Amino acid sequence: MDKKKKKLSPLARFRGFIQAGATLLTNLHLPNFAKGALYQGGGKHVCVPGLNCYSCPGAAGACPVGAFQAVVGSSKFRFSYYITGILILFGVLLGRFICGFLCPFGWFQELLHKIPSPKLSTKKLKPLRYLKYAVLLVMVVLLPLLAVNELGMGENRDGIIILLSMDDRDYAMFVYGKNAEYAFNKYGQEQLEDAFLGYFGDNDWYGGASHYLDTCDEYLTLAEEGDPVRKNPLPMYLIVVAASCMISGFICIMLKWKMQTVHKKVEANEYVTAGGLTLTKQYDRYTHTTETRRKIRDDSDSGGSTSSCSGGGGSGRSGSF
Repeated sequence: MDKKKKKLSPLARFRGFIQAGATLLTNLHLPNFAKGALYQGGGKHVCVPGLNCYSCPGAAGACPVGAFQAVVGSSKFRFSYYITGILILFGVLLGRFICGFLCPFGWFQELLHKIPSPKLSTKKLKPLRYLKYAVLLVMVVLLPLLAVNELGMGENRDGIIILLSMDDRDYAMFVYGKNAEYAFNKYGQEQLEDAFLGYFGDNDWYGGASHYLDTCDEYLTLAEEGDPVRKNPLPMYLIVVAASCMISGFICIMLKWKMQTVHKKVEANEYVTAGGLTLTKQYDRYTHTTETRRKIRDDSDSGGSTSSCSGGGGSGRSGSF
């Protein structure tokens, strides 16, 4: 009697197409395979659900496991909440659906399994299924944590490195660490490039390397003395002061121009403009008089002086001679 075939769900029937589509979506940049280039856009900051090599020319996103390895192996970062949160989120929402439908490596494994060849039974190897957790611990956590690339000097591995491509005549300079970034800030890096790039452009590799090393030594010495290479702010200050003075002068001239009819007058009604306020009555009010008396002295009295003040304002001096 023939065995009845197990009925497959619609999702399982189209599983191969779903796997192919997921692989294509996570590797959209197919022309890069011919160019030999990598996509380095903003999509690489986002982790895709399945395993997908970051260095694949067509990769449109980052592999969560690879990103986790990079963080573990970095001395700058201790823990990545983003990557850990992504792994937990994908695991809770999708579970094994990622491995069965969205992971490109799972699809490649199934395609390899369909190649006619002798197959080994794994029924007796079930105790080894726990070995995958040991592989995960060693390959993903321990190796990146312990076997790291030693770049730089000091406890924080501070340093600066330059990479050259002779064929493409490209270069890349990388500054790493708090102390190195203190010695080589953005302006310092620009000045460092001016010191050696011209030699490389003339194919004087020895001259370029010598000036690169000498300039680095100079910058590090200055930073150690507390005087790192920085852009002189004086020209900018002068520009700001000059611009401020010009603006202030212009404003003062405009205000003075608007007040050009204002002059000191003798009488109060002279401040009234024609057609403005009409004074119908004006008078002077006498308030009081301050009188100062002094004793008439004989010729034997010594001379002196006195001062007087009137209640209406003003002051004067009097005396003898």
